[in-house]
Amino acid sequence: MRPQQHEEQCGKGGVEAPHRGISDEVAAGDGSESGRGHVRGEQHEPGADQALAAETAGAATVDADFHVPMVKGVGVDRIPLRYYQEKLAVERLIESGAPWTILRTTQFHELVRDLLRRLARFPVVPVPAGTSVQPIDVDAAAARLLELAAARPAGRAPDLGGPQVRTATDLARSYLRHARSRRPVLPVPFPGRVARAYREGFHLAPDSPGGGRTFDEFLADDREGER
Repeated sequence: MRPQQHEEQCGKGGVEAPHRGISDEVAAGDGSESGRGHVRGEQHEPGADQALAAETAGAATVDADFHVPMVKGVGVDRIPLRYYQEKLAVERLIESGAPWTILRTTQFHELVRDLLRRLARFPVVPVPAGTSVQPIDVDAAAARLLELAAARPAGRAPDLGGPQVRTATDLARSYLRHARSRRPVLPVPFPGRVARAYREGFHLAPDSPGGGRTFDEFLADDREGER
């Protein structure tokens, strides 16, 4: 893999967030709205990733030393978010070149925190009923991606999850304690295909827990979440 390509795939904190842009679609419930923004609030431009992937795949076909490592979200092929459909299209483009490695991870701590921060604005905090989450530390994901980048191309690498699978209700209560809020949490059976896919656990990797900080440890180190 070329250094420049590595810089494009690994950003601040070690790895580009594979789940950015999904929060508005999750709120919409059925994936009908295009994803925008990410855990830092930057604008997502639909189609931009596909263009970059096509260019990268093209370069890989003419350069035998080219190795394309990428990180995407667990469930990108099973959760009907438009944002995930775009990411799956990127995977397909990368797979058309050679050689490549794709690592799918569960949701980063930052995304879970930001979603909970938005929900915590309500007097009663609504969370998806019957839904678990397996947040992962971005540094743990970055470390694994760097290991894969230094090795031979692996194609689809085993999924990587966070160290704990916890219910959305439990995570919300942890966040509220961190934010010094006493608002009650209300599990809500959200309708729609997206909510159903999350209840089915298509975004989890319970058989592949990784290391790194737990969500509570992340919150203890976090100052942005207190705002």
